Amino acid sequence: MNQSSTRPNPSPPPMTVGIPGWIRANLFNSPTDGVITIVLGAIVALAIFQSINWVFFTASWEAVTSRVPLYVIGRYPQEFYWRPETALLLISVLLGAAWRLWGGLARGFAIALIVVTLLAGALPYAGVDLGAPRYDATVSPDPPAVSPRETNRDIADAERANAIDQKNISTLTGTTYLAGTLDGDEDRSDYYSFTIDDAMKFKTVLAHQDANADVFLEDANGAVLQSSENSGTSDDTIATTIDAGTYYIRVDSQQTASNAYVLSYSIADPPDNLVNALFIINFLAVALGYFAATIPAIGQPRTLFFAAPAFFVISAILVIGSSFIPGLDPVPTQDLGGLTLNLLLATIGIVCSIPIGIMLALGRRSQLPVLKYACVGFIEIIRGVPLITLLFMSRHMLPLTFPETVSIDELYLAMITITLFSSAYMAENVRGGMAAVATGQTEAASALGLRAWQTTMLITLPQGLRNIIPAIVGQAISLFKDTSLVFIIGMLDLVEMGRVTIQGNLEFVDDGHEVYIFIAVVFWIFTFSMSYISRKIETALGVGRR
Repeated sequence: MNQSSTRPNPSPPPMTVGIPGWIRANLFNSPTDGVITIVLGAIVALAIFQSINWVFFTASWEAVTSRVPLYVIGRYPQEFYWRPETALLLISVLLGAAWRLWGGLARGFAIALIVVTLLAGALPYAGVDLGAPRYDATVSPDPPAVSPRETNRDIADAERANAIDQKNISTLTGTTYLAGTLDGDEDRSDYYSFTIDDAMKFKTVLAHQDANADVFLEDANGAVLQSSENSGTSDDTIATTIDAGTYYIRVDSQQTASNAYVLSYSIADPPDNLVNALFIINFLAVALGYFAATIPAIGQPRTLFFAAPAFFVISAILVIGSSFIPGLDPVPTQDLGGLTLNLLLATIGIVCSIPIGIMLALGRRSQLPVLKYACVGFIEIIRGVPLITLLFMSRHMLPLTFPETVSIDELYLAMITITLFSSAYMAENVRGGMAAVATGQTEAASALGLRAWQTTMLITLPQGLRNIIPAIVGQAISLFKDTSLVFIIGMLDLVEMGRVTIQGNLEFVDDGHEVYIFIAVVFWIFTFSMSYISRKIETALGVGRR
């Protein structure tokens, strides 16, 4: 009796499986592939090394780190900082409830929000001066009538009374720049006086010196409170918190040569610890929403569905304010800016444009000629005009059609214009989604005796909306980036705030790369998050699968 013996299959060569096998098959499959891999790898490694070196060792990020509140909320009044933070707490409650109901994606965003708010709680939330340059032609940097000599530090009060620029700078809205010249002989010092009514953060910068000069901050009695005595022509900076009173800025030349310089000063409110506390306890709002969703009467998807728009409306009212609600004074449009403005305009634009776009799409498919051609005309006219042109027309031409007594705030003009612009594109997306529904389904609906409006509302429209989820998210991403165009009507969004920071502060004029890279990263984070959410929703709804 013959018995066949079996041998185990030999193992594959080590270089053909696993990571080495993948590298050999994809990067070094041939001599040409190997050369290309080595060259491109060297280029990529060099680019990564140079990027890391620039980001961590060469770049100056002070233009970003010192003005974070300005990029987030603009010149929002500091006494109202609790309002946007309260709105964030409401959103955190919703995220906590979503975490409990669905987990996964909602859990990731909730944890990310907790981390970001804890980090934000460590930032100093003082009122940040905008830094828009304001050249005061009435101020002369000439020496006072009784010219102090460099050796005469403790001049009399009567002589100090001749110091120039005597004004209350607590009323200024930007950094003030003064140009001065010291002849280096008899004129070795310049004095600038100012008065503030309350405790303020004060900053002065002595820059663009022709020769070595120093800057001193003195009280009303001539005592030096703080000084900056850098050698050479490098900038001298004083930043401190001072109480109410009269103060003097003294610029001293350390050389006998003529010395031209530029002096800037600004003030800001002292830090508000309440805002830091609200950020730090934000995780409690997430926990509140999570545990509230464990209650059977609350933890239902339809409850969250109805609560979300209500919370959004409340948040918008908190941020913008309303003259009809006591304690919620409206915030001037020029004070609302930064990332908050971009998010507010984009959210309102996309949320409001969906129902308007659906109605326009249904109107374009209507059999009534008047309704159909009116919708077609609106869609084609809006789609044929750039958004920046529509914003410009809404600001400068639309008011001409109203009586002079009627005034529309720029914020609401931007909201309306962006919503109408997005509605035209949304209408075409909806129409395309409805057209993609198989005709056999509408024929089956007719065979079952459904009316036309029933077929549309129960069959065609729901499936059409399901089909265009990628298009809706794509439009939301595009609209979020397009909100940066509101600068044309004088609004300070995130991008415009970066431009003003660079051009309005002498110490930041060379930091444009850092500011715009920071802005690009912020936009990328939000747009990537939108795209990620879209993919998760598409997977859950089975978009693209029959």
